[in-house]
Amino acid sequence: MAIFLEYDGLKKPLRDWGVIGATLRRVAFGRDELTLVNRMPQSGGDVIWPYREKLVLWRDNTRLFTGLVTTVPFLGSARRSTIQTTVSGPWWYLENLIYQETRKLREDPEDAESALVDVFSSRAVLFQDAAGAALKAEDQAAEALNFVIGRGGEFALGTIDLDITVPFEEGNDLTVSEVIKRCVRWAPDAVAWFDYAPAVPVLHIRRRADLTPLNIDLADADLVVEWSARKRDDLLVSGVRFFIEDIVTLADGSTRGRLTTQSAGNPDAFGAIVAVIELGGQGSETPEPAPAGLAAAFYASVSQPIYEGTLRLKERTVSGIAGLGRALNLANSGQTALASMAAPVQDVLEDLFTGETTVNFGASNRLGAAEFVDFIRYQNQRKKSSYITSRHTGDGTTSAVPPAFIGGWLTETVEIELCNPERTIRVQATTVV
Repeated sequence: MAIFLEYDGLKKPLRDWGVIGATLRRVAFGRDELTLVNRMPQSGGDVIWPYREKLVLWRDNTRLFTGLVTTVPFLGSARRSTIQTTVSGPWWYLENLIYQETRKLREDPEDAESALVDVFSSRAVLFQDAAGAALKAEDQAAEALNFVIGRGGEFALGTIDLDITVPFEEGNDLTVSEVIKRCVRWAPDAVAWFDYAPAVPVLHIRRRADLTPLNIDLADADLVVEWSARKRDDLLVSGVRFFIEDIVTLADGSTRGRLTTQSAGNPDAFGAIVAVIELGGQGSETPEPAPAGLAAAFYASVSQPIYEGTLRLKERTVSGIAGLGRALNLANSGQTALASMAAPVQDVLEDLFTGETTVNFGASNRLGAAEFVDFIRYQNQRKKSSYITSRHTGDGTTSAVPPAFIGGWLTETVEIELCNPERTIRVQATTVV
């Protein structure tokens, strides 16, 4: 097996590009990165890859990685003998685009009967579709990811397993990465990764139970360098109870507040998650529907035994034996439980020159005592939506439709008065909104 790098249609071994060191790191719900080290080029010497250029990494005829150059390399330095180039995977697109969704606005804000038109806005009502109905977390994730693809993000959607109905949530100016992480907040056992084998990388988000098993025999001294593992009983949640506050409409048309409870496991024990979830729909808004089965679904993702640790492997050439989307089992460890622990792989670092692979497995960074405290605080601070109906009906909106688009961004023209003791100046300014 040999490792190749492709740039601008030319595919060559790493050393033929002047590369003297290279690592590939892949992380769940984060930016995969290829790091290349070159000697500082002289005039007419080794190539420097320009910013935002695409590079493809190959193992023989199998794609290992596709990404964009996201560092601005040195053209020269008196103190450096090498330069380092970072190539970022497609999660970069998610981190560098503000999510926008359509909403209805009256063409004439002073005429309640004027036509409704669709405009984009970075005020998002997450987990609600354009018609006002509830979206499951997997559908919201797909909508946000398709928004990126529609803006030029070079990846495709694979399997998204987030079959959970969650409360509506309003957010302003969120990156798409933040939107995805809000979707999986309700499924802490989920893992996201890109499959780079196809010509266009494919993004998958799968739950722990659906990951592909990866069985490693620790007795294989030609492969395994070292390992460590521990059981994290401290991450288990004893139970979940959600107090859901919403509005119910009575037969006479009046409304009343209502409190319902969803529980799973033993919510009265120490270590339980107990949180108030306030639904939108106050005042004249149509009440937000209560998310059925939320406590049971959340409990299922935080109540299974979890093992975490590190595994180091050594090969002549990295084979990709360990990757994301896998559930690790360790045979011949001396601990029977490790042979079927199904620990999700969260982070893989491959040294393409030494053949070493370091695998971190276990719970995501969304599990843990501090994270659960943050989860409860998040529920207290979660912004319930006050735009449940206005997003798709235009009711209550007072802003005129922006008259122009500049490069795909909404704009509006406003009149501004600039005052000083001698005179008042009136100017018009076009702003991005």
